[in-house]
Amino acid sequence: MGRYLSAFLITVFTVFLSYGSEIGLKLGYSTLSYSSVATGESKDINFTLTGSIYFDYDIPLSDTTAFSPSFQIDYAYKTIDYVYLYGHGYAEEKFTYTGFEINGKGKAFLTRAFMIYAGGGISMNRFAVDYTLESGGTLTSDEETYLGFQGFAGFQFMITKMLGLGAEYKYKVYNDDSTDYTFDNQSFILANIFIRFK
Repeated sequence: MGRYLSAFLITVFTVFLSYGSEIGLKLGYSTLSYSSVATGESKDINFTLTGSIYFDYDIPLSDTTAFSPSFQIDYAYKTIDYVYLYGHGYAEEKFTYTGFEINGKGKAFLTRAFMIYAGGGISMNRFAVDYTLESGGTLTSDEETYLGFQGFAGFQFMITKMLGLGAEYKYKVYNDDSTDYTFDNQSFILANIFIRFK
């Protein structure tokens, strides 16, 4: 049974790599816009750091184009304050964002080393106030989850056969029906480094 399972996994992995895949890391800057339901006043939150890890699977459409299902996890935070929590001690108070995205990308390879792309998708997104304790533990308050829709465009270039760099702009809107304030949209400017298989 083990030999059959191993053969199956090797076959799947070989087929998988025959099309090409990509694993990468994105780092950069993001701004969240939110507004008061009562007054309509809009404000921005500029996150201290935004990071993402992602995985693409390329399905060739022609010699120079491909469609890529893509899965991505985002994280961003902004330090609000250092506070004392009764029974826990001092802690760093942070407003945090976490997102899980399912995307589709259209890719155009202008040369063997340079590619442009655009796409979009759907996401689940968590916003919360998190506390990092001096003891190393964490606590969470005011946690909320929203459905999101995002669109993006960017470029990439290979610096070796497998390693590449790129940049991306992404814009996301949220389905938020809160009664006090609403998260309206979030924009991202990101640089990425990636490894491409095939």
